[in-house]
Amino acid sequence: MSGLYSYGQTALLAAEIDLVVDDIRALLVRTGGDIYSGGPQYVSQIVDFREFDGANYVRKSLAGKSVTRDASNTRGEFHADDLTYTALGAGTTPIEALILYKFVTNDADSPLIGIIDTPFPYTPSGSDVLLAWNAEGVLYTE
Repeated sequence: MSGLYSYGQTALLAAEIDLVVDDIRALLVRTGGDIYSGGPQYVSQIVDFREFDGANYVRKSLAGKSVTRDASNTRGEFHADDLTYTALGAGTTPIEALILYKFVTNDADSPLIGIIDTPFPYTPSGSDVLLAWNAEGVLYTE
């Protein structure tokens, strides 16, 4: 289930998260964990947190960020450069989803924004993995 965490929605509406200016990062999570329950606000509050553990995995900062208005489709779009994970090895279990969050100083004060669960699950094999965002953006509103 892709979407925004409830706290992420509120923080975006209250301008506590600026998708273009803030350090927005992506982390990958493994299957078998509970990443939805309890209405978590911060990365450290995800129940049964299972960050991906494959070789060469690191959290990624989003670059090339922009917010645009698509008047013809009546929506706002958040865009960023595609993410490349170099020589990503298989983990304990496949990748289930990608979580977007605003990095502050550590997991305890880094608010969750949203979760993307497609094109997952995926098991890396040691080659480069390109996560290409949808043409409508990383996130969009309608």
